Amino acid sequence: MSFVEQVTNFLLAGDIPKAHALSEEYQKSKPVDPRRTSPFAINIPADQAIKSLQFVFKANPKKLSGLSNEDVKKLQLSVALQRLGFYGADLDYPLNDFAGLPPLKNQRLRILLSVNAKHLEDTQALKRMGIAKVQSFSSGVCCESCAKLADRQFNIEDAPEIPSPDCLELKSGTVCHGVLYKPVINFDDE
Repeated sequence: MSFVEQVTNFLLAGDIPKAHALSEEYQKSKPVDPRRTSPFAINIPADQAIKSLQFVFKANPKKLSGLSNEDVKKLQLSVALQRLGFYGADLDYPLNDFAGLPPLKNQRLRILLSVNAKHLEDTQALKRMGIAKVQSFSSGVCCESCAKLADRQFNIEDAPEIPSPDCLELKSGTVCHGVLYKPVINFDDE
């Protein structure tokens, strides 16, 4: 059984620490990512990388609601492999019989799911820090729907999901980078 198959089996079983450890072992025996951007090449601590992977399996953006639950799980596995430093054909290993979501390619779907996972992770961290409000801002390349969300303040609990479920990217096929959030810190509230 190949390393990617073994890692995928651990991920399917929910054993993210074992998947991470095996990926690290593989990284030591053979560079996984020649661009040196794997979590092991840039020294992300194991506990942080594992926590980040847990958010990948929580991510299920409404923007990708056209995917079946089975396809979302396959996409989550593909994103997890990418975050573990695998690349190329290895990322498509879990995507056997993957229906996809035309007009978007698999790599774009991975990006959208990854953005949602990062949004979930960042939102949880902001809540832990006691941040109650966020300010939206444009990432620079937005569809008309996402541009309407820019430059607004939201209670953190009410902030629209990222990527926005109303994004027009799926209809137009044009890449939209959407909006992002930054914390609103008010030093006058005491």
